[in-house]
Amino acid sequence: MKNKILVPVSPQLKAKLDAKRAEGFTINGFVRATLEKALAGVKVPRR
Repeated sequence: MKNKILVPVSPQLKAKLDAKRAEGFTINGFVRATLEKALAGVKVPRR
């Protein structure tokens, strides 16, 4: 199941994300890849 997260960003950060979009990135794809990279070393215990 996919969950959505809504994150408010400053106008400056929004402008930077829009610049990434102009380079051909989707904002969702960019944020997802950034989170995956940042959280790669986090271990999740099994339930």
